[in-house]
Amino acid sequence: MSQPNSSGLMAGVEVLTRNSSAELPYACAFHAHYRTLGVHRILYIISDPEHFSSTASTLQETLAAAGHANGIVVPVFAGPNRALRLFDLSLLEAPYLLSIDMDEYINFQGSESSLPALIESTSQGCMRIKWDISCCDFDNQSRRAAYPSPIFKMAARTRSIMGISGPHAFLMAGDLPSKDERTNTIKLIHYWARSFDDILLKCLFQRFKASKSTLPGQLTSPASHGLPTRLKLLALMEQCRKTLTIPDLLTGHAQEELAHQMVLSKLGEEAWRELVRFYLHYKHSISTAEATSLCKRSSPMALARHLSAAPLDES
Repeated sequence: MSQPNSSGLMAGVEVLTRNSSAELPYACAFHAHYRTLGVHRILYIISDPEHFSSTASTLQETLAAAGHANGIVVPVFAGPNRALRLFDLSLLEAPYLLSIDMDEYINFQGSESSLPALIESTSQGCMRIKWDISCCDFDNQSRRAAYPSPIFKMAARTRSIMGISGPHAFLMAGDLPSKDERTNTIKLIHYWARSFDDILLKCLFQRFKASKSTLPGQLTSPASHGLPTRLKLLALMEQCRKTLTIPDLLTGHAQEELAHQMVLSKLGEEAWRELVRFYLHYKHSISTAEATSLCKRSSPMALARHLSAAPLDES
């Protein structure tokens, strides 16, 4: 799944990530990618108090069945963003930390340096790693295309981290790195949509209170309630002109059929087909020029706010 001789590129690094039921079909692909890179350990925050026990046990069983042993489940009884802020840093045991989500895969193509070496080469022992955004609805080939984003995640020396302020930033003992410091050496492939079903799982299971939230009735009756904002975002990002070629680290490793069956068990075949119909109509109403202009100057969250305030024509 990764480049040859990659087993030491993340030695001495712990990965902190958040898990929900939506991630189950992709958990093994994520874990295998980072295990191949040699991470010390992966810490999975389960931040869904309502379904903590079932989500945690299913994740543990899935990883164990695939032979993945270097992961631990951390209960934090809060919503996803607050769970990061409440995370107990004393649980960390490796010298370096990378905080990411489970749809983000670090890509060392073009770099011969390990992540610890890159962190140590910065002035503050802390670096920003920019996103390359990929999205896919129905054609897995689109996973090999992406566009650059100014959004980033952070990696740092563990001893210098005073706290985690959110999904994109640490609280550091010293100054944060400048915006340009080491941001282009390596990238995070952000598979923002791993498939159409992936987005539906996020609509069904993720508990973010934001402009990307799904309103009642949008999944079962889009004709009456409109498409969920996440599906509008997917349409917009699919239509964006992609200028980057990236590796596909998912096909053959993600459990695509499981994702589909999880969606059907919640929505049913008829509702799923109706969502596909409305989504494709909406997608084809967006020009490549319009999508490219919007996507390349705005983050996904900013796009979500834009679509919520002034949605494109859904008729």
